[in-house]
Amino acid sequence: MLSVFLACDDPYEMACVALGDAEVMLGTAEEQYLPTASRDHRGAGVTVYIRVDAIDGIWVRHEAAGVITTPLSERPWGERAFDAVIAGYRFLIAEEART
Repeated sequence: MLSVFLACDDPYEMACVALGDAEVMLGTAEEQYLPTASRDHRGAGVTVYIRVDAIDGIWVRHEAAGVITTPLSERPWGERAFDAVIAGYRFLIAEEART
């Protein structure tokens, strides 16, 4: 699954458009997600969320490339995920929660 999050000023006006497994969502533009110092940079306010089946090998390659910003860990919503910045764009790469 591939989803793109776009930061907006009013999180209560969030929206999502889906086509098959792809989604475009509006998210909050709070400092935590869109720091003031980053707002003028290419890719600011955009996070690409990719759900994969086997995250461990992907994690190793991204770690070796030095692009990881948040380590691989279980997230509050149950997925194992990590964050990376590649060419100025933010990626959230996640593996679906195991049941």
